[in-house]
Amino acid sequence: MTRRLSCTLLVLLVLIGGCAKRQWNTSERLETMRELETYSLTHAVAAGETLRTIADLYYADPSRAEEIALNNSLIDADLLTVGTPLELRFTEQEWRDAEGRRTALAAYNDGVAAVRAGRSTEAEDAFRRALNLNPDLEDAQYNLALVMMRRGRHEDAEAMLLPLAESHPEDLDVLQAYGQALFYQARFADALVVFDGMLTLNPEHQEAAFSRASALSEAGRVNEAVAAWRSFLVRHPSGSMAGRARTRLEELQNPQNRP
Repeated sequence: MTRRLSCTLLVLLVLIGGCAKRQWNTSERLETMRELETYSLTHAVAAGETLRTIADLYYADPSRAEEIALNNSLIDADLLTVGTPLELRFTEQEWRDAEGRRTALAAYNDGVAAVRAGRSTEAEDAFRRALNLNPDLEDAQYNLALVMMRRGRHEDAEAMLLPLAESHPEDLDVLQAYGQALFYQARFADALVVFDGMLTLNPEHQEAAFSRASALSEAGRVNEAVAAWRSFLVRHPSGSMAGRARTRLEELQNPQNRP
């Protein structure tokens, strides 16, 4: 999976870092030789692309990078230059599959553009179209779940995120979103399991630490929450999250000051 949209307590919904790499560049169909059942096109290398991302884009298989390098007589596959034309070869079925992915990614990119513009309904429709065209497009599934959470449909989002969390147990973006879906259903104990797991993978993960302290606070586990907020501020003493953490800590320590 590429990634991602961020969902720290759903304060912001920003574009996924991997989005640009999932957009298709203009390509030219060089020839179709049905009698030989061979198909090919040329792809111009874009900024940030590697042979593995290109192989994933066209074949849904990053391991085909070595094949692309061989077919294009690339001595050093790591030295790709923007604009370099690469010939990509397909069987007829691979061609059809690639065309299907291209259509799905076009719908996916429409969803990303709708997120940029704050049009949640349009974004949801676009991500659904992408998944109808290509059910294996995990980025669309992930982003659809975040749009659902933004629209208050946390149980639906959980259903979308659970299989991703199970298949990518070390993907911190997926785990953070999954934990938030549980949090907003007031399933604080379940959310804590997710956030604790994230902090085991990365003790410095700021969003997981903030979310864990929030879950303890909402669950009414005051002493644990106080300790969690203090620990958060030791590790993350500055920034907007630190300001919110100090406010929450003050509220827990001095309940009479709560609004």
